[in-house]
Amino acid sequence: MVKNKKYIYIVIIIFVIIVLLYNFQNKTIAPAPNNINKLVIAKSITNTGTPSQITNTFNHLVNRNIYMFVYLKNPVPNETVSYIRYFNGYYIDSYSIKTSTPTNRVLYFNWNKTHKLDYPIGVYTIKVFINDIFLKSISYKVT
Repeated sequence: MVKNKKYIYIVIIIFVIIVLLYNFQNKTIAPAPNNINKLVIAKSITNTGTPSQITNTFNHLVNRNIYMFVYLKNPVPNETVSYIRYFNGYYIDSYSIKTSTPTNRVLYFNWNKTHKLDYPIGVYTIKVFINDIFLKSISYKVT
């Protein structure tokens, strides 16, 4: 019986070591604090994926789309780029995407009216994170 307990302890120790090694190898390196060049808010997007009609003010009756472009300095494959959006200081939504290649230097998120309701008038703030580390924020307003 004592022999069996030894084997169980050895198996448990080996299992813990394997889990720790796996987690260590699959950790993503935290981004450099300057990994985002800039954030841009725009009303539309061109065919080449660049912002068009850059602004930080939107008309609640007219504008249907709002785009936020994230310009990365040194993208790494499988980095998680995410945002949290607030309206007048209150949480609205959040979303994340993963970078695919080191050449993928511009990412964008967009919000659009999917129904006839207007955007609420007020100030929207977006906080941008890479691998869950807050890096930059940007604001826009709806009038």
